[in-house]
Parts: sequence; C-alpha cells; structure tokens
Amino acid sequence: DNFELIDGPDVGVVAYIDPVLNGCLYDSTQQITVRVFNWGCAPISNVAIQSDITGVLNTTLTGTIPGPIPGGGSVNYTFPTTINMQNIGTYNFSTFTLLAGDFNNSNDTLQTSLSVTQPIISTYPYFENFNSGNAFWIASGQNPPLNDGRNFVLGNMPYLGGPAGNGDSWYIETNTTNVGTQIWVESPVFDFTNLLNPQLSFDIKHSLHSSDWVRVEYSTNGGTNWATLGNGPSPTWYNQTTGWWNSQASPVANWTRMERDLCTLAGQSCVKFRVLARPFYGLPTYPNWYNFAFDNFHITDTPLDAALTLVASCWGSEYEIEATVTNNALPCTATPVLNSFDITYSIDGGTPVTVSFTGQNIAGGTSETVVLTNTTIPNNNSSVVAWINFPNSFNDQIFQNDTAYGFAVNWPNCNDHCSNAIDLGLGTTTATQTSNATVNLSEEPAFTGCGGITLENTVWYQFTTNSSGDSVTIIFDNQVCSPSQNGIQVSIVQATVSCDPMTYTEIFCSASNDTTAFQFGPVLLPPNTTYYIAVDGFAGSDCNFDITIEGAVNPPLPIELISFDATCAPTNGAVDLKWLSASEINNDFYTLERSYDAISFEIVATIKGAGNSNNINSYFFRDMNALDGVSYYRLKQTDFNGNFEYFNIVAVNCTSSNNGISIYPNPANNEFTIQLEGEKGNEISIEMYNSIGQQVMSRNFILQQKFFSEQIDVNEFDQGIYFVNIKLNDSLSSKKLIINK
Repeated sequence: DNFELIDGPDVGVVAYIDPVLNGCLYDSTQQITVRVFNWGCAPISNVAIQSDITGVLNTTLTGTIPGPIPGGGSVNYTFPTTINMQNIGTYNFSTFTLLAGDFNNSNDTLQTSLSVTQPIISTYPYFENFNSGNAFWIASGQNPPLNDGRNFVLGNMPYLGGPAGNGDSWYIETNTTNVGTQIWVESPVFDFTNLLNPQLSFDIKHSLHSSDWVRVEYSTNGGTNWATLGNGPSPTWYNQTTGWWNSQASPVANWTRMERDLCTLAGQSCVKFRVLARPFYGLPTYPNWYNFAFDNFHITDTPLDAALTLVASCWGSEYEIEATVTNNALPCTATPVLNSFDITYSIDGGTPVTVSFTGQNIAGGTSETVVLTNTTIPNNNSSVVAWINFPNSFNDQIFQNDTAYGFAVNWPNCNDHCSNAIDLGLGTTTATQTSNATVNLSEEPAFTGCGGITLENTVWYQFTTNSSGDSVTIIFDNQVCSPSQNGIQVSIVQATVSCDPMTYTEIFCSASNDTTAFQFGPVLLPPNTTYYIAVDGFAGSDCNFDITIEGAVNPPLPIELISFDATCAPTNGAVDLKWLSASEINNDFYTLERSYDAISFEIVATIKGAGNSNNINSYFFRDMNALDGVSYYRLKQTDFNGNFEYFNIVAVNCTSSNNGISIYPNPANNEFTIQLEGEKGNEISIEMYNSIGQQVMSRNFILQQKFFSEQIDVNEFDQGIYFVNIKLNDSLSSKKLIINK
C-alpha cells in the first residue's frame, strides 16, 4: 500500500549533541549542536535550520548549514547564537530543517528536553550547612535509588552523638550488610575561573570499619571523570592514605574540621565535588561500622586568613586582655603582611567592644600578641569571647578560626590584690599599670609613715630575704607618671598573716610628691622573711617605674608560670599547646618537647621569650605532627645566660590515624583486641614489648578469612606502657598500649 518513488531532496534533524562547554553542563554561553542527515543521493548545501526553545527560556535560534552534506551522510551543526542555561528548570527544544523541495517533512523535526537541576556557583565564599535543604547537592549511587540498602541521607544524624548543634547533615544509612555498593553525594558546579587561593573545609564524624571507606573526589568536566582529592594520613584530611576508614576502635564522635587547599583547581571553570563512600558492613548485624557524616561545606578565596588563637588576662580589677593574632600562611599565593584588623570582645556576655589596630607587622605564618587596655574581668567565674575582623580591611572568608575563648578560672588575680603580689628578686624590674589597679581597703596598708594620703590604685609586689639575711637596699627610680607629676607612694610591710592588715608591720613609707628617685635602706633584714611592697599612683596617676633590689634577697625566678596546657586541636590529630606567664626575668626562649612514653623527649619547637616583663604573657603553638594517641609534652625555659629549668609534664590523647590496624580498648584493663584486614593465607606475627624493650609475648597466626580479630589477655602483665608490633606479611606496624589495672 502507498508505495511511492520520489526524486528530490530529503534532509532532517536526527540527533541532539548534548550541550557541553568544556564538559560542564550547563553554562551561560551554551551552544546547541544537532546532527543533520541527508537521506537523498545528491549532496545538499545551504540548508536553513531553526530551533524553538521553550520552558525556562523562550527564544528561537536560526542558522544555515553551508554543506555540502553528502548523500547518505550527515554533519554536526552548532548554532552560532549562545543561550544562558544556568537557571534551574526544564528547557524544551524543537529543531527542524527548512529546505525548499524537501518532499518528506515527517523527518525534518526532532524534539528533546533538558533539565538543569544544579546551578553553577561563582560567588565566594560559599558556605552550606544544609539546614534549609539539599542546596542542589544530589545523592546517588551505583544502583539507584535503593543502592542495595545503603544511601546518603540528609537530616538529623542518628549516631555518634547526633547533630550536636549542627542541625541537618549528610550521613550514611544502611539496612543490609556485606554489600560493596558505592554511594555518593554530588555537589553543584563551582566556577573557579577568577579564584587565586581556593580552599576547602568541612566538618566530619565517623566510625568506620577497615572495609568501609569514604573519600572526596573532584571532576573538572561536569562529572564525566573523577579523581581523588588529596591523600593522607593527615591531621586535617584523610586518616588513611586514600580516605577515611578503620576508625571503629577510636570513633571521631565530635565534629572535626577537615581542610584542603584547592590550588591545582584555581582557574578551572567547571569543578564538581562528591563525597564517595563504600559502606560494606551495615545494619542490622554491624552497627557503628559504617557511620559517616559531613556538614558545613565551605569554599573560600580569601586574600588573608587572620586567626585569633588565644586570649588571656587577669581578674579582679581593670587591667588588659592580651590577644594572640596569627597570620596563617596561604597555600596557593604569597601571604601578605598583616597590618591592620579589628578585635571585638565581650565579657560575661556583655556589650561587645571593638578595638582597631593599625601599624602592625605580622608576617605570614607568624603570631603576635596585642593588648586590649582598660578591661575588667570581674571574678574567677568570668569568661571572655573575642573575635577578629577585617584584616587589612579584607573580609576574612575563613571565619572558623576567628574566635577565641578565655576563662578567668585559668587566670590569676590582677596584682592590685596582695594575694597576687608579683615576686621580685635581685636586680631591676620595670613596673607598670598603676592606673589599672583599684583600692581595696580591706587589705591595703595604712601608709602611716607617709603623712595624709588618699588611696586610689594600689599594686602589689613582694620579695623574700635569703637564708642568711643581711643588708637590703630597694631603689625606686625612672618614674614616668601622667597626668600628675607627684610620683608614686610606697609602703613596705612585713605580714605575719598573708594579706591581713592587722598583722602588717610597716618598715618603710614614702610619698615624696615628685618623680625623683628614692630608696629604702640599706637596712639589715632577717633571713627567710617575705615583705610586701604596695605602690599607689598619686591621685589615680598612671605611673611606670623601676624597682631595683640589692643585698640579701633571693634571686628572682626566671619566669612565674601560671599555666601550661595541651589540648586536641580542631584539626584532627594536631595538638594545641598554650601557656601563660605572670612575669619573666632574663627569659631568652622556651623549648617545647614531646614524648611517647614521658621518658625520652624530642624537641618540637623553640619559642622566643619576653625577656623581662611583669605583664601576663601568653604563648601558643600548634603541633601539626603530633604523635598518634597518647603523647606527653614538657616546657623548658632558658635564660640569656644559658641556665634553664623544666616545668611539669602534661599528657594529651589525640588520635589521627590507625594505619589499618585497630587495638582497643586502650588503655586496657583485663584484655585488648587486635583487628585487621588482609587476605586468606596471610601470615600474622604479634609481638609485645615492655617499656624497657623486653619481649613479653609472641604469637603467630595464619589468616583464615579476610577479617582477623584476636583477644589477648593482659592479666599476667604489670601495669605500664607496652608496645605491640604487628607484622602482616612484610608490613610492620607498631602500636603503643597502656595497661591500667
């Protein structure tokens, strides 16, 4: 029926070539390409073509195919006019040829629709906490939508302590076990064309078996090809070489910030990320073997990263807050010198106060301490929060390290109270801050030998005679006072009971009403006796002055250490070391030392001291190469003359990686378990040594299946530190074990 032979041209659209620009679907200058076929025998030239677009965009594209299109052949044609396909939604295309004499119009037209489900991100900083939805991140996997009972889910995570203040997060959910299906969450497209210093950070929690892994991948062609982002182990990235895994024995139950520079992606126009996982084990048989969650995905292009790493002060009167500012080195570009910034602080939740700093000179990768004057920390229950803004007038896009917290429980009472009098020794001490002190009549000396004076702002010092006692001279000079030039008023008393005026015996008082030098002594004083020196700034004056002590007085302590603390840093596996000194005399430098057994120490860093100072000095160092698990730190102080002293050892436990082998619990009481993964037939050797190197156990096994687990009884061993060497074929791993009965 209807058999027909026709002689004439016959051309039409047979296929759409997906709109692609450098592999990125889709951008603002998208071009549409189609394939046109010539069903006839003779070549055809100058074929008119048109594409009508409806939906999100309503427009028409026209053009001419110059040809020739060979008979029985085809050509690809790209419309020269570009269209913007960045807006989310569906684009409908109806494309057809227009050729005079074309006898078969039924094959001229081809229709298709394209859905844009993800935007292109080109404005930075980009920060997404997923609390308002998926933000165009799409969860999928190898076998969607069920993915063999495992998926990434957005919501309040049900494990590892729950959301813990983070609201909704992406987390792994399973309902089957022993399936190797890969799943992922894929980001929108990021345009890094104009970025010079792209950096990535986000928060994670995990408890993963050695067969369950998670990693981050990136694509520069819209998701066609993927590559692993970075490697490990690293305290700020993967805990293993190629991802996060084998953390079941030591779960990361607190949100931990991961960071990675994206220097190699700077200038790329089509970057996608995905968090890829293989949760092999799962519910209901293996709870907590597959747990992983991520949140707070943050991409920055900051020209400067200023961090506030420490705030310190004293409590009880108007004084100062010292803030340690760090100019973090940028990974992709040269780091500018930090010249100016604002610091805002709030005491006990009160009204924020902002202080501007200019004329600073903080080089990249270094820290400096600045002073916030005339602040009052009311009591030892007080707290301070401070944050840094607008470094060099820039908007610091990396905000996670901008805020520091301080707690008065860790600080001394300001030295306007006799209970916190500053110790003095032989030599000269420069004293300051009388205007930052307040009077406390319940503890002040009477200044009876000075005539009629009024108390306004007393500060306190003390000295102790040596074991033999003898002549002592104390000289007060180099006074600089403002606004009054009447100088300082000084009372020296001996107290039978500390800070009890009823037991004070005044041995000297001076109120010369000018700034000339004066002295007490020489006078014979008994041995091993402590005296207070109370100094009052006349009429509230702010005075600087020197106190020089000569004679039978104990030499000064090089430093008066208030505190030395080691804590786990926000970056996984690193350790933050902080210490405060109330005074320093001839202090050249500090040395930080680290140990795995509290016996043998290695040098971690050398930090310049303050020299001579009666102010509170704050110090901070982050050990990015901390030991895995428990480590010990001690602080050494060295004088300008080479003398040194050590302070107490502190311990901290910050786990960064497990090297594919788990030992738990650690510390162990009665037994511990070794878990690892290998291949059937592998040889395993386990040897255990005590802290002096003596072998106390040796066992050998042949792996009967992929997963190996062995419990070891420790009741026969003494309490202490041990080292467990596990040899799997030719690979040797050593773990520290603490037995604590």
